[in-house]
Amino acid sequence: MTTDINLMVALGLVLVTLVGMPGFYYLRFLGREKPDYERVRKQKVTSPIGRQLMLISYFYTNMVGQPLVRWGVTPNTVSFVSMMFGAAAGIALGFSQLGFGAVFFFCSGFLDVVDGIVARGQNTSTPGGAIIDSTFDRYVDFFVLAGIAIHYRHDLLMLVLTLFAILGSFMISYSSAKAEAMGTEPPRGGMKRTERGPYLVLGATLSAFSAPLLEVDMGLTGNFGLPLAVFVGFIAIMANLSAFKRFRYLVKNAK
Repeated sequence: MTTDINLMVALGLVLVTLVGMPGFYYLRFLGREKPDYERVRKQKVTSPIGRQLMLISYFYTNMVGQPLVRWGVTPNTVSFVSMMFGAAAGIALGFSQLGFGAVFFFCSGFLDVVDGIVARGQNTSTPGGAIIDSTFDRYVDFFVLAGIAIHYRHDLLMLVLTLFAILGSFMISYSSAKAEAMGTEPPRGGMKRTERGPYLVLGATLSAFSAPLLEVDMGLTGNFGLPLAVFVGFIAIMANLSAFKRFRYLVKNAK
């Protein structure tokens, strides 16, 4: 019964994000000029598909963010709610509720973008607010990966890989903070938070389908979540490689 519910929740997330949101966006601006966003232009995305995805995401985050600006909801409040969704995602993943974990983590990431829109809309962007937002982001990273570690607690290899994913994630964040403290340009590299989050959401979503439909025939038990395991392993390797490259860059540019 629980597996069926997780499957339906994951299916709902897929339908909303891949069908509902793009469908409404294109119908909304059918025959009309679509909105453009300065932040999308600054990203200089060359891929037409990538640009369309960014435009759609900014359309919806602005749709939610602008009313919050008018209602006087503070950016810190939005950041706090985002962290609570992250905590809920970690709890769901820890109890092997992969579909719910994916939905909660998606909501957390969505609101993490909205809080910046609210801050800019209210002209309340401050260093203190940036610190709070960054701190809450680190908590969300920990909650989600800790939940995944608990989910894979009976598999030593996956537990170790998840711990290395936690290490790589935090070392990437630390390298950026260290660069700012040194007064140098933050080192470039992959596996930033904006990349890791979608990988984990996708892995958990696919796992909600694969666990009951495919993994039983493969001899995997306990709602293992093979796609999530693959993405966690990928993050564990690539995040630590990225962290190593970042620190090598910092050492070379240390004054």
